[in-house]
Amino acid sequence: MFFSVIIPTYNKGAFVNRAIQSVLNQSFKDFELIVVDNNSTDKTLEILSDLKADDFILVHEKNQGVAYARNRGIAEARGTYICFLDADDTYEIQHLEHLAELIKKNPGIAVVSNRYEIVSIHGNKIKNTYHPNWLNINSHSLNNLFHSYSIGTPMINTNTVAISKKILLEVGSYDVQLNVAEDIDLWIRLALKTNFYIGEYFGTTYYHNVTHKSSDGLNIASYEHFLNKINALFETNKTILPLQNWFDAFKSKMIFGIVFSCIKLGNQKEAIKWIQKDSLKYQNQIKVLLLKAMSRLPNFMNQLLLLILRKTGLLNI
Repeated sequence: MFFSVIIPTYNKGAFVNRAIQSVLNQSFKDFELIVVDNNSTDKTLEILSDLKADDFILVHEKNQGVAYARNRGIAEARGTYICFLDADDTYEIQHLEHLAELIKKNPGIAVVSNRYEIVSIHGNKIKNTYHPNWLNINSHSLNNLFHSYSIGTPMINTNTVAISKKILLEVGSYDVQLNVAEDIDLWIRLALKTNFYIGEYFGTTYYHNVTHKSSDGLNIASYEHFLNKINALFETNKTILPLQNWFDAFKSKMIFGIVFSCIKLGNQKEAIKWIQKDSLKYQNQIKVLLLKAMSRLPNFMNQLLLLILRKTGLLNI
C-alpha cells in the first residue's frame, strides 16, 4: 500500500461525501481511505452508511479532538506514506498521482506537498499559495515554514502533504494536547528532521469559510501549550537561533490572532492578558496588526479594541 488517506470528521454531514468522493476518484489508485468519525451527532453516519463499505475503512471514536482522530487514523494505516484531508475540503483528481511522482523523484525527502487553492464556500477563489520562492523547496524547511506563516500564507497545510509513516511515527505524530496549531507543531518537528519538497500542482481546495476543527471555541490552554513548546525549542536548540526574526514575526501574528479572537468574543480581560504577557518587542508588533485589523471590524468592536489598547498602554508605544 503506497498511500493511506485519513479523513477525520465531526458533524460534517453537509460536506463529507464530497471529500470522500474526491479521494475515491483519484487517478492514482494505490491507496486506502480511512474515515475517523468523532462521534458525530448530525447526519454524518447516515451518509457514511449509504456509501459502499469496501470503499473505505470507518473508525468510530469519541470526540477527543482532530489531533487524536488523525493519530487514530495513523495507527490504522497500512500505507508507506500518510495523507490527510479535512472532511469539508477536497482533492483534485491528480493530487495523489503528483505526490507519488514527487516522492519517486526525491527519495531522500520524507515530506512532499502539492500546492493548494483557497476558495469561499460558494466557490469564489480567494487566493492561492503561489510564490516562486516556495517551489521546489528542498532545504531550510524550518526557515521557509516560519516565513510563510509570518506573512499569513502557509506554504503547506494538512491536506496538501504526503509524509513518510516511518518519520511521522519517529517525531511523535500529532500532539493531542493541541486543538489549535496542531498542524504547525507537527510541521516544525518534521522540519527539524527532514527537508520538505513542494511541487507546482494545485492538488487540493481549502474551503475558507467552513469550520475545520473537530472541537470548537477559543482554547486558551491549547495556545499556551503550543507557544510554550516553541519557546522551549528556541531555548534548547541553538542551531535555529538564526531563525529568531522569522519566529518573532510568526509568534506576533499568532498572539494577534488570539487577541483578535478574544475581542470578537468580547473577552476584554483575556485580550489584555495576552498583550501584556510578552516583551515590548511583541507588544509593538501586535499593536500594528491590531490597528490594521480595525478596518475589518464593526464600530462597537473598534471601540473595544481602542479601549484595550489604552488600558495596555499600547497607544503610547
